[in-house]
Amino acid sequence: FCRPHLSETRRLFLAYIVSAQFHTSFHAPPLELRRLENLTRSVHEINEGESFYVYGASLFASKRNPKNLVGFTVFSVATSYLTAYGIFVWCCVKISAALTSFGIRLSQKTISMQRAFLSMLLLQVRSAASAAIT
Repeated sequence: FCRPHLSETRRLFLAYIVSAQFHTSFHAPPLELRRLENLTRSVHEINEGESFYVYGASLFASKRNPKNLVGFTVFSVATSYLTAYGIFVWCCVKISAALTSFGIRLSQKTISMQRAFLSMLLLQVRSAASAAIT
C-alpha cells in the first residue's frame, strides 16, 4: 500500500478512497426515530426546545428491526483491528531482525531499551484502540 513514488496528496487520497468503502450510515427507521430521540433526551437531560442529532443502531436483530451491527463489527471493525495489529507485529519482527542482522551482540541495556520501546508501542496501540472504541 505504501507507494513512495506517489506524492503525499495522492497517497492521502488513496488512503481515504480505500477506507471510504467501509463507511456505514445510520438512519433510524421512522418508527424508531421518536423512541430514540426520547431516550436521548432523557439520558442527556435535553430540553424540548433544544435541537440535536442522534445516531443509533441495534447490536442484535429483532422482529421490529432486522438490521444489526454484529456483521458490521465482525467484518469491518474486527478485521481492521486484526490487520492493524498484524502490521504492528510484522513491523516489530522486521525491526528486531534488522537490528540483529548486523551480527552485533546487543548489550543488556540495549535489549532492555528495545523491550521498553516495544512495550510503549503496545501501550500506544492499545490506548488508540480504546479511544477509537469509545
